[in-house]
Amino acid sequence: MHRIDNPMAASETKPGQDAEPLPKKTDIPDELSYIVLLEDWEIAPDNLKLLDKKLGGGQFGIVMQGLLTTTKGDSEVVAVKMLKDSAKESDLQDLMTELTILKEVNKVPHPNVIRLIGGCSIGGKLHVITELCTGGSLRHLLINSRVYPSEKNSSNYINLSSTLNHRQLVKIAADISSGMVHLSSQKFVHRDLAARNILIGEDNMAKVSDFGLARDVGGAEEYIRNNQNLLPVKWMALESLLHGRFTIASDV
Repeated sequence: MHRIDNPMAASETKPGQDAEPLPKKTDIPDELSYIVLLEDWEIAPDNLKLLDKKLGGGQFGIVMQGLLTTTKGDSEVVAVKMLKDSAKESDLQDLMTELTILKEVNKVPHPNVIRLIGGCSIGGKLHVITELCTGGSLRHLLINSRVYPSEKNSSNYINLSSTLNHRQLVKIAADISSGMVHLSSQKFVHRDLAARNILIGEDNMAKVSDFGLARDVGGAEEYIRNNQNLLPVKWMALESLLHGRFTIASDV
């Protein structure tokens, strides 16, 4: 596939002819935008088969299990993120931003950051393909590991224990810290670090995922919020809540 370096470039005109007007943004097919965005990460749609198993989702997005066939003929079970039909333009922009950041972060792969495999356009919809973490989210792991008191009708957290031992919990915390150190070294802020966005892979290895709210701070060392998009209030630092200021420090 030839890479399209400048899809907005004007065509040549003969002397005396009016130049053909540049296409408006709305005239450019989504597939073309996705090709430019994906670059070397583009995967042929025919190589991806969506399986009938939902892994997760939110108000506007959904994650499905898929089967990816590589150019060598091998196959890999993967996670595929896409938007629902009810999604808005801003949701598409968030997904494209997430893909852009995943591309940058995965230039230097890290075992504690979700691995991007690629993406493709199917039916005009962007599909982002990542490794599959069979352990699900850390939130589900913590909930499923709870051991409640034997008293009947006990609905509080008094005397609550876990099937996970201290060594396992410390390892998960260390994995998350290692992944966040990698993100900070790449000058990114996550802005949504929560148990639901930590995925558990083989040997209970924790991986930072879901970069829909992540931003590149570059040399500025901070990101100032300039819109009213919904944010995870329960997980935000005080300076982020009061002033909309996000830094590497506020992430953790």
